[in-house]
Amino acid sequence: MFAIIKTGGKQYKIKENDIIFVEKLKNKKGDKIDGKPLIVLINSGSASAAEIVAGALQDQKRAILLGENTYGKGSVQSIIPLRNRGAIRLTISKYYLPSGKSISEVGVKPDIKVEEQNEEFSINTITDNQLNYAAKLLSGWILMKSKKELPLRLGVGIVLLNHENKVFVGKRIDNPANSWQMPQGGVDENEDFLQAAKRELKEETSIRTVVVIKELNQWLTYDLPENLLGKLWKGKYRGQKQKWFIMKFLGKNDEINIQTKRPEFLDWKWLKPSDLPTVAVDFKVKIYKKMAEELNSTNLN
Repeated sequence: MFAIIKTGGKQYKIKENDIIFVEKLKNKKGDKIDGKPLIVLINSGSASAAEIVAGALQDQKRAILLGENTYGKGSVQSIIPLRNRGAIRLTISKYYLPSGKSISEVGVKPDIKVEEQNEEFSINTITDNQLNYAAKLLSGWILMKSKKELPLRLGVGIVLLNHENKVFVGKRIDNPANSWQMPQGGVDENEDFLQAAKRELKEETSIRTVVVIKELNQWLTYDLPENLLGKLWKGKYRGQKQKWFIMKFLGKNDEINIQTKRPEFLDWKWLKPSDLPTVAVDFKVKIYKKMAEELNSTNLN
């Protein structure tokens, strides 16, 4: 006696002479591990129920399969007891995955192929390179996910214009590549945003003689790239949520001094507003484009 088990709703042609029982299996709602990352190890020894479950998880995008191609045994035998103390041996000849694919004789392919180095490896030891690879991959995911769940740091940004309506930008000491930025910084506890903006401007450039032209209503945010997550701001934040101000510099260039008590810039210059996006570091380009558009639509005379 044969049966076909389907994990999806597709219909399949069946030979007329076969005695067939067709059963449709559906997963229950919910996720007992609350969506946590899942890696399933497979190899040529993964057969029957093991490769069926692995294939279904792969089809549903719920797990990453790592290792080698499975055995491809799409059949399982079950013993069904009868009332007369007899039994029926039921052979489930084919399993179909949610995608409609049969695993019989073809098996399930891994998403990430990692072969065992030799046949003498021991499971759950340093010789099990598939398990070790998965552990490193999983720990990296968990660490990165936890970092991406960090809060945004509250900050301010200053667009400082001179008498030619050019924008002040400085080259950061800790990023001496050809990237420049406008003055910005964090907000201290119980400090209002304008007060914080003027303080940051003074701390970074020594500039005091300014007048506020405009305070942007909306918040502007950016996330740090993966290589900086956990390194800046003692690893407490994933990026910044900033309040921006447009200010006019009323003094002369000799007022500007970037050699402050805690210098942040190694050089500075005045820049055309339209050039702001071209000098910004990659993860701040969106904000600098926004500020260039804001300046273009603001009456600066």
